[in-house]
Amino acid sequence: RLDRYADAERAIRRAIALDPNAPLAYLYFGKVEAGQKKWKEAAAHYEKAIELAPFFEHAYIALGDLYAQQGDRTKAVEVYKRLLTKVDPHDSEAVGRLVALYLQERTFDQAIALLEDLLRGDPRNVEARLLKGRIYAEMGKPQEAIGELEQVIAERPTDAAALYFLGRLYDERKQPDQAIAQFEKIVSLD
Repeated sequence: RLDRYADAERAIRRAIALDPNAPLAYLYFGKVEAGQKKWKEAAAHYEKAIELAPFFEHAYIALGDLYAQQGDRTKAVEVYKRLLTKVDPHDSEAVGRLVALYLQERTFDQAIALLEDLLRGDPRNVEARLLKGRIYAEMGKPQEAIGELEQVIAERPTDAAALYFLGRLYDERKQPDQAIAQFEKIVSLD
């Protein structure tokens, strides 16, 4: 395995020697370094890729993931926010990763705000709406959760996850008929 890293590193160094302004080479160099647990070197290569190509989404994601993996949530959040600010305010990968970090920290309001921003740009994003419903449920806001999940089902009637969570919410609210109806829909799916 170390031989493969060494071979990859040599190939990438040759590519950089040929074109020192190739952001993709630095991205892959960062991945090779991260694979060897050379965290600082990997971060430096990802930053170089971003410096060379400020709109290079994959470099931001790799850098944010590196920091998150290392447990530095503050830096990870900063990188993902930089991506949303400089590249695409509706980048679903960055939003998803930020939401995951916010959920780990139990900062639900920040997660909801991000998802609302994403949904303003793409109101039919059922994954964002499903996640928003689950977060509302976790926050103890069942009515808001039900509203979001019903919108998911209106858009995608066979979404088993939405049907399941909606059924659970109805069950928790002592509405067995509605709960059973959702669970029966799941059973009837192919």
